[in-house]
Amino acid sequence: MTDKEIQSINAYSDGMEVATSLLPTTDNIHQNPKSDEEFYLDAGFIPAAALFETKDAIDLLKAFTKGGKAKSGINLKNKALIPPLAIVAVMVIAFIGFTVANLLLQRRINIANDYVNDATNAANYAKAQQVQNTLTSVQSQLAAYTANDSAIASYPGVNSDKMTQIISSGDGVTVKTLSYDASTGSMEVTASASNAYQGAVYLNNLINSGLFSSVEYQGYTYSGGSTGTTTSTTVSTTATTTAAATYDFSYTAVLKGGS
Repeated sequence: MTDKEIQSINAYSDGMEVATSLLPTTDNIHQNPKSDEEFYLDAGFIPAAALFETKDAIDLLKAFTKGGKAKSGINLKNKALIPPLAIVAVMVIAFIGFTVANLLLQRRINIANDYVNDATNAANYAKAQQVQNTLTSVQSQLAAYTANDSAIASYPGVNSDKMTQIISSGDGVTVKTLSYDASTGSMEVTASASNAYQGAVYLNNLINSGLFSSVEYQGYTYSGGSTGTTTSTTVSTTATTTAAATYDFSYTAVLKGGS
């Protein structure tokens, strides 16, 4: 095999070293055989290469067949372009998603605008707003009435039963004056008793009656009584009268509200 032929084989073996050997000369082969114009690898070279089987042995026919085929796929000689291309792809997908979402949102806005601008819907809304305003006014008036009613119910009141209980809460006690302030529920009372004990019992009964939120004792004055003489001109008689001693006292009491 000539050097030119070996170089041709090396070109098809992708630069790998190829072990080659010439076939031995036999009697049935002429010394100077006439070679064909075309050289076939499978006619003489491949059987010779098969004699040298090592771990680096290659199939020249397979390499020749594979080398003659055009490589398919995308050949990226510069792998540094992969991250930027991936970022661009993500940005394109995000832009498409944003555009679709924006279109859907705009469609919803248009539907809402059409509903609001519809004459029938606008009239119904105005009517509903009027009803709502009327309801709000009624609720406000009802709340004010309820508050006033609660306030009136919380005011203290005076009736005949209360007056009877105030006047007759103590034996031997006479109520002389009584004044009442309806705005505050305050009552000022002056009374008289035959002795200090009767006055004390009377005030204690009022405190325990539950009518008043507070009872404030103002004190008392003592009168020792007096003796008088009466003479009749028609009849020669003289009468002597004696006034009993009295304890005059006063107090201020505030009626409880809501009763």
